[in-house]
Amino acid sequence: MKSIPIGCLGIIFGIVIGIALTLGSNFFLPSDGKTFAVTPAPPINSTQSDVSISIHANYLSAQLKPLIARSNLIKQPSLALAAPNIIQLTGTLDVTLGGQRVSTNATIALRVAVQKNRVALTVDKIDASGITIPLALIGGTLEPARAQAEEQINTLITNSLKGTGLKIFNVRVAPNELIVDLTSQ
Repeated sequence: MKSIPIGCLGIIFGIVIGIALTLGSNFFLPSDGKTFAVTPAPPINSTQSDVSISIHANYLSAQLKPLIARSNLIKQPSLALAAPNIIQLTGTLDVTLGGQRVSTNATIALRVAVQKNRVALTVDKIDASGITIPLALIGGTLEPARAQAEEQINTLITNSLKGTGLKIFNVRVAPNELIVDLTSQ
């Protein structure tokens, strides 16, 4: 009678154990027939960036705080970046309701996008102590500050790009930074 070498028995035994564990896990693990949720990747621009620059949230905040302070829109402002492409300004907002001046904690969400090779900011939402405030209520006060912030961001980027021939084609928010994708096309 021929004997099977011990090394082959080990390999065969390993394969049998692997198959048993695989089949056993399907039997013992609960299954509700649903697949795991997969977070879709952000849309990919058909043009690849040649260069990406990042603006750290602290630096962006330092550049925008003086503009916000001059507008008297929000007192004690702070800035945060959030997905998808949102700059959040938080602080104390003074609002006149029914002839009464009211101070409340507020968050103004500005959506960041690219339009005509420039960064564009649009007001996405104004939240005061959990209540959404219509843009019409403070739009006249907010618009000059929004336009100045947009101009300040574009000035920072333009100064960085002088003489390079690069153009902005995408902007995105990552944790603690605003990333500007550039192309030479």
